[in-house]
Amino acid sequence: YKRDVETLSREVSSISEVKKADNSFGTGRVYIWKEVLKKAKNHLIFGVGVDNLYNSFEPRLVDPVSGYSVDKAHNDYLQKLVCEGIFSFICYIVLLLIIVLDNFRSKDKIRMVLFLGFFAYITQLFFSISVIRVSPIYWIILGLLMSNEVVIKKRKRKKKRSIG
Repeated sequence: YKRDVETLSREVSSISEVKKADNSFGTGRVYIWKEVLKKAKNHLIFGVGVDNLYNSFEPRLVDPVSGYSVDKAHNDYLQKLVCEGIFSFICYIVLLLIIVLDNFRSKDKIRMVLFLGFFAYITQLFFSISVIRVSPIYWIILGLLMSNEVVIKKRKRKKKRSIG
């Protein structure tokens, strides 16, 4: 881990000084992100199809570090943008913003714990991909955070009706 942190530190310093990232930076992710963004520009409205990143590149997109063909963007937000298009991407970002804004200053300990798990997951999605073992838990937490908000709003409406 120490070596990885030192390498990342050098790469970030180099990017900020030179203003240009080498294709091997971020274990090849910077190169992948640049290529995926280029592809997203060409398919902005509808995307290339759900989980179809691999097939959208001809010739295949190859990770410069590992030499393997790339089938995921290694950034879930870019993956959503390129595969599903701008409308799906915007709706997803709005959903995340609603959850963040509704739960950021929560005093309820259970909601706070759920929100911390949610926030950790959406943060790591910048550098990783959605994994089948973990993503169902994320969607359950997301649903719990949203349902809690719905219950609170219903209670407020009932109080207003009973008072008024």
